[in-house]
Amino acid sequence: MKINIAIIALAIFFVNIIPSLGLLFLPERINTFTYTIVEIFTQYNLFLIILTLLLTIFIIITNNHALIQTRKKDIAVMKAVGTYPRQLYSFYLSELLLILMFTVLVGFIVGFVVFLGFFLIFNQNFPTALWLPDTFLGPSLIIGILFFSYFINGYEIRKIGRKSYNATKTGKISESIHAKLGPNLKKWLNNRSINLTMAIKNLMRKKYLVREYIVMIAIAGMVMFTGIIGVLVLSNSGSAYVESAQGRNIIIIGAEPVVDSIDQGYQKFTDNSIEPLIMGNYTDEEYNLTAYTSEFESTMQTYNLNKWESRLYSVQTVYEHQGFAIVNTETTNVSLQYKLIGDGNHSLTIPVQGVVFGSTVQNWYHNGALINFLSGAAVGDSLAGEQFESALNQDISVYNNETDMKSVHKINAIVIDPLNNGNSAYFNILDLQEDLGKANYTNLLFLDYSTIADDSEKVSELISDLEASVLAYFGDGFVVRNFSQQFRQNLDNIHSAETITLGISVIMGILILYILHHYQKARVEEDQKDLIIIKALGAKRTDIRNSAFLEQCGMIILGLLLALMGAMIILIFFLMEESELPSILVPLGMFFGILCVLLISSFITTHIAIKKNHKKLATLEL
Repeated sequence: MKINIAIIALAIFFVNIIPSLGLLFLPERINTFTYTIVEIFTQYNLFLIILTLLLTIFIIITNNHALIQTRKKDIAVMKAVGTYPRQLYSFYLSELLLILMFTVLVGFIVGFVVFLGFFLIFNQNFPTALWLPDTFLGPSLIIGILFFSYFINGYEIRKIGRKSYNATKTGKISESIHAKLGPNLKKWLNNRSINLTMAIKNLMRKKYLVREYIVMIAIAGMVMFTGIIGVLVLSNSGSAYVESAQGRNIIIIGAEPVVDSIDQGYQKFTDNSIEPLIMGNYTDEEYNLTAYTSEFESTMQTYNLNKWESRLYSVQTVYEHQGFAIVNTETTNVSLQYKLIGDGNHSLTIPVQGVVFGSTVQNWYHNGALINFLSGAAVGDSLAGEQFESALNQDISVYNNETDMKSVHKINAIVIDPLNNGNSAYFNILDLQEDLGKANYTNLLFLDYSTIADDSEKVSELISDLEASVLAYFGDGFVVRNFSQQFRQNLDNIHSAETITLGISVIMGILILYILHHYQKARVEEDQKDLIIIKALGAKRTDIRNSAFLEQCGMIILGLLLALMGAMIILIFFLMEESELPSILVPLGMFFGILCVLLISSFITTHIAIKKNHKKLATLEL
C-alpha cells in the first residue's frame, strides 16, 4: 500500500506542478520565454507526464496482482467449503476496490499537499508560476486506475475462482511442470553453474512475472532517460540559443528612451508583468549616432575592442502577407499546384532593427546556422508561430506613418530571440533606413566587451570613459548601459526551468529504487514455496541467493535496454528540429550508470531478503 500511495502522490504532484509552472501546454500568447523555448519544455514534460501516468497505472495493477496472490489460499479454502464462484468474485473484488479507493484518496491528498508546498516556493521565484491546479489528468488517472483494476484484476480473481482447490493452493509449483527447455539450451546449461541454470529455468517458467517486471523497468527507465537527457537537450538548445542571441557582455549606447525601450524588451523575456512595447519617437534626428561613431571607434581602439556595431532601432506595426507554397495533390489531374498560405489579416506592434547580417555582435541561429543574407527579414520565433501560418512561405511588411506606405520583405529566417519574447524582426539596415525614410541613420551602438570581461576594473573604466565621451558629445539624455546583468538573469531563469525537469527525474529515480526494493521483497515472499523445493533438493543458501540475483540481473538489463531504445525513439522522432541532441556517449553513460545503481540495489535487496527468510524457509511446509 505504501508503494501505491507514493506513486499516486508523485503522479498527482507532477500533473499539478508542471501546468502551474506553464510548462505543459503552449499558451495562446507567449508572455514568458519564447515560442521555441516553451515548446521544447512542453514537449518534454508532456512525454514525462504520459510515461509517469503509464508507470503509475502499471505499478498499481502489479501490486493488485501481488495482493490477489496472497489471497489465493483463502480463496481455495472458501471454494472448498462450497462458496459459489460469483460470491468469491464479488467479495474479493470489493475488498480490492475498497483498498484501492482508500489508497487513491490518501495518495491524492498527499500529492496535492506536496504540490501546494512546492507552488508556494515556486510562486516567489519562478516567472511562469500560475495557480493552475489540474482538473483533467489527475481525475483521468484515478478513473483509469479503477477501470483497469476492475477489469484486469477482476479477471484474475475470476480465473483463480474457476481453478480447483489443489491448483489454487499450490500456486506456482504447478507452473514448473511446464518449464520446457530446448535440447540446445539444455546442453548449454549442463556446462554452466547451478546458479545460472536455476535462474534461467525460473525465468522461463515465470513468463508472466518476467514480462511484468521488464515492462515496469522499461517504463520507469524511459522516465529517467527522457527526463535527464531532456535537461541536456534543453541546455544544449534553449540556453545556448538564447545566450548566443543576446550575448553575455553587451553594452548598449543610445538616447535614453531608445535604450529604455530595448531594455524593456529584454526584461519581458522572464517578466510577464512588463507592459507591451509601444510606438514612440525613437527615430528623432537628435537621437542619430552616425556622426559619433568615429569618436566611439577611437575609444574602442584604446581598449583593443573591435566587436561592435551600429543599428537602427524602432517599434513599428508589422503586417502578415499571404504567400504561396507548392503542394502535392491527388484530387486533380495536376500532381503539383500552388496553395495560398495565410490570411493576411494579422498585425502586431513589435521592435524592429536594421542590422548588417553577418557582422552583428549578437548571433541568431536559423536551423543551426548563423543567418547571413543581404535582403529580406529574420523574424522572431514567437512572431512566426503566432502571427503566421507558414512564415518562411510568407512576407512581412513595415508601415511608415510619415509616408503612409508599407514596405514588403521576404521572410528568410525564423530565429530564437529573447527580445520581446520572440516577437521581433530584423532587416538589412539599408532596407529599414529606406522603409522609415531615415537614410544614413543609426540610433544604437552595441559593444561586446567579452575580451576584457574578466577584468572588472577595466570594464568599469571603459564604462566611465564611454559615459564621459557621450556626455561631452551629446550632453544629457544619452546613456551607456551594461546589459550583462539582465542577460544573466534571462539565462538563470531558463536554468531554473531546466532544473524542474531534472528534479522530477531525480525524484522518479529515487522512487523507482524504493519500488524495486519493496517489489523484490514481495517477490521473495511470493516465491517461498519455490525456494523450499530448491532447498529440499540440497541447494545452499548461497546458491538460492545468487540464483535470485541473476534473475534480477537479466530482467533489469533487458528492461533498461528497452527503456533506452524507447527514450531514443522519443528524442529522435518526436523532438523538434531546433533541439540539438547530445553525443551518443551521454545516453550510453546514463545507461551504464543507472544499470550499476539498479544492480547494486538489487544485489543488496536480494541478499538481505534471502538472509532474513532463510530460517523461515527452513521451517515452512508445503
